[in-house]
Amino acid sequence: MIAFAAILTLPVRAHSMVATLLKDGRVLLTSDPNFHADISDRDPRSSSERLVGWLGGDRPPRPEAAMGPQETLNAVLFDPSTDGFSYTGAMAALKQDYNSLVLPDGRVIFTGGQRLGPKDPAPAPELFDPKTGEFETIESLRGLTAYSTPTLLQDGEVLIVGGWGRDPAVVYDPATGRTKVVGRTLQREFNPLTVLLKNGKVLIFGADSSSAELYNPQTESFSSAGDFPYGWFPYSATTLRDGRVFIVGGEGGNTEHDTIPPPGIEEIYDPVAGKLVPTPHTTVARWHPLTVMLRNGNVLLVGGYGKYKWLSTPRELDSAEIYDPEDNSFHETGSLPPDLADFRGNRNEKLTLLQNGKVLYTADFNRHPYAAALYDPLPGTFYTIEGMTFRAASGPVVELRDGRVLLVSPGNAAGGYGWMGNHMTGIQASSMAQELSKTTVIFNPRNSLFEPIPVCLTEPASWTRTIRNLLIR
Repeated sequence: MIAFAAILTLPVRAHSMVATLLKDGRVLLTSDPNFHADISDRDPRSSSERLVGWLGGDRPPRPEAAMGPQETLNAVLFDPSTDGFSYTGAMAALKQDYNSLVLPDGRVIFTGGQRLGPKDPAPAPELFDPKTGEFETIESLRGLTAYSTPTLLQDGEVLIVGGWGRDPAVVYDPATGRTKVVGRTLQREFNPLTVLLKNGKVLIFGADSSSAELYNPQTESFSSAGDFPYGWFPYSATTLRDGRVFIVGGEGGNTEHDTIPPPGIEEIYDPVAGKLVPTPHTTVARWHPLTVMLRNGNVLLVGGYGKYKWLSTPRELDSAEIYDPEDNSFHETGSLPPDLADFRGNRNEKLTLLQNGKVLYTADFNRHPYAAALYDPLPGTFYTIEGMTFRAASGPVVELRDGRVLLVSPGNAAGGYGWMGNHMTGIQASSMAQELSKTTVIFNPRNSLFEPIPVCLTEPASWTRTIRNLLIR
């Protein structure tokens, strides 16, 4: 009995967290993956086969074949009015790599994810109701939404597009619960970026595609929106005040070694003209920069990568620049502070526009005290701020309705499973309450201070968890 209990207490720990700002101002926190899995599986492959698989990017087998029960983790709600945390319901099924979207009625739809194993049922989206704290499975969408992105259309319906292959796109009506298939995308769209345009159409960029396409809700059809230059893949998209979309380039195409195009790789999608239009030259060639639109409508670009130093090591950029949509030009602005630049490495960097017009820059610098900075658009400069806890910026960063910023991540949970010989081994995970208490802080723009938030939670009850606790005592 004791040995069996030891097997049961090897869960796959959550390596990420999804934060969703609800319409009532609370924040819903869900783990990704959202389950404990007990691991005692053995890889049947030989050592040479495992090495070839590892070089090819294969991951260890999923824990679906492991012994012992699996259970989903309860979600957590953060209430800014009390700065308190409370447990709420748990998802009905195991999920990993999923997305969330707030619906007009306040509910939240969770789509995407993947089939964890050949014996597991196909993934199905779920709805979370903040009024009841319960999750509900949308059976009509089962098997249709793996690796997909949800987009809220102007009529309140939800377009769900994406997948491993050219999976059919679907439209879900939250008001009636009806689902309909609306055809296939023109190309493979794996976890795509989507932008709702002012004319009601949806602009779609594949995560590994150098083309863009449009979805027209009126005709329920897809059409080409153009190709990106140099074969590069889009990294982020910002909707400008006039309805155009500012698109920043990422990997792909000719971004290897010294072949990054000198002008930089930014484009504008013009819905009126219906095509992609190149921007003027950036001040320095960069790809993968952080972007955020400022209160005046300009776009701030920070960091990213420039031309390579040697082999496959990119040159990290500490500079920043401004794109002005009115005169269609780029100009330099202040760079990241030197004490931050020395510890960079594109480690979970994020930009958050504050209500006072400044921009909060956060990053995971592995215990370096200067893990955050503020950008002030008036002088155009960055300055460092202290006080953020270790790895607080590695997870979601959410601006609250009162102007404060919540930063939370699941502690040191950096993975769920790995190899030890030819055995798959689990890493003991702390509870959600323990992880939140380690890493949760709030940034207050009024005094530019990070304030730790105490987490007073007890482990929620469940039958499998109760049996497990009895076995290990």
